[in-house]
Amino acid sequence: MKDINYALMLIKANKLDGARDLLEELLQTDPRDKDILYNLGMCYSELGEPVKAVNILFECVRYYPHYANAYVALGFAHSMLAEDEKAKENFLRALEIDPSNPYALRNLGGLYGKTKDYEKALACFEKSYSINPEDQHTAYGLGYTYFHHRRGLFVAQVVGESMNRRIPNGAWCLFRLKPAGTRQGKVVLVQHRDIADTDTGGHYTVKVYESTKEIRPDGSWRHVSIILRSDTTAPGYKPFVLSEEQGDDLKVIAELVAVLS
Repeated sequence: MKDINYALMLIKANKLDGARDLLEELLQTDPRDKDILYNLGMCYSELGEPVKAVNILFECVRYYPHYANAYVALGFAHSMLAEDEKAKENFLRALEIDPSNPYALRNLGGLYGKTKDYEKALACFEKSYSINPEDQHTAYGLGYTYFHHRRGLFVAQVVGESMNRRIPNGAWCLFRLKPAGTRQGKVVLVQHRDIADTDTGGHYTVKVYESTKEIRPDGSWRHVSIILRSDTTAPGYKPFVLSEEQGDDLKVIAELVAVLS
């Protein structure tokens, strides 16, 4: 006999129609089962049936008033219906029960961002990201909020293995434009016509910035050379070494702030 575990297997395999049908059958024999109610509500939302999701998840939180994830799911279903205040109420209720629930924080951050309350959105996304840094939706929300709230920040995807000790291949990263202060030892995005990046073949690259300077008698200084180093476990990556003359044409576009995902 097929049971809740089989339904969960179908959900994991993204066979949501089959999971929904089975969960509806199981609900007939056990109308108060927490896992059946929650997962059926989630299926309804994923299948674009938010009204059904709201109804079934309301029953779930009625029977299980301390089930934080059910409030998150109910809030999400309300947001699909553009019922933002009801969504917010449920996300906040989930956080009363579980203050570190990353999904409640992420979804609440999205609601705050929707109303341009970027300060509150940023607080939610930063906390959610600190708890669950692997979640791409949180990383995107954090980057989007940084961009709109703190101008001069942007999100970009870094491709290649040359910085894999710090930045995994394909990771989305947060950068700050036109960084001030010393660049020594920092990870920067640079452009130079003589750079042919090993991973992309382009004239832009992300590397660790190092420079050697010469102090003149009058106290001023000049770059003797600039070195752009990889930080990787992969073989075959050599540093870019730029002379004083080449360094004059180097453009430091941005500085790495955080690896988002």
